[in-house]
Amino acid sequence: MGKIPTVAEYMEQVKSLEAKAAEVYRYMNFDQIPEFKEVADTVTV
Repeated sequence: MGKIPTVAEYMEQVKSLEAKAAEVYRYMNFDQIPEFKEVADTVTV
């Protein structure tokens, strides 16, 4: 677009994500995904 979208423009673009919301937001919960948790448990801080 070449500009920051208005709220209406943004909402129009992301409404296609609503159908996939459970899958999309699942990846944001890394602590709940066994593959990520296994690796994270081996990291020392």
